[in-house]
Amino acid sequence: MIRVASATNMRISIEPHTFGIRLQYWRRRRHWSVRELALLARQAQLSLGISDRPITPTWIQFVERGAAGIIGSISEARLDALALALDIPVSSLLLEEGLLKDNLN
Repeated sequence: MIRVASATNMRISIEPHTFGIRLQYWRRRRHWSVRELALLARQAQLSLGISDRPITPTWIQFVERGAAGIIGSISEARLDALALALDIPVSSLLLEEGLLKDNLN
C-alpha cells in the first residue's frame, strides 16, 4: 500500500466537478461501492492518525456529484486518506486539474 506524507489541516483548492469525476473513476476502477470506499477511507484516516471528521458514504456521493459547486477545497488530511484507501498517489486525484502542490507527494 502507498504511504503518504502526514496530513495537515491545509486545504487544497479543487474544481468540484472534475475532482468528483476523478474520485468516482478510481472508486469504480476498484469495483467498490461508495460504502466500501467510505469504510476503507475511514480506516485510512484512523491509521494515519487523522482526527478530521469521518469520510462517509454521503460525503463521497456529494463529492462525486460535483458538490453542486459548494465544495471548493478539500483538506490535505482527507486527500491523504482517500489516496491511501484507493492505493494511489495523491497526485492521481489532483494531477489532471493542475492542482498538484509542491508540498504534496
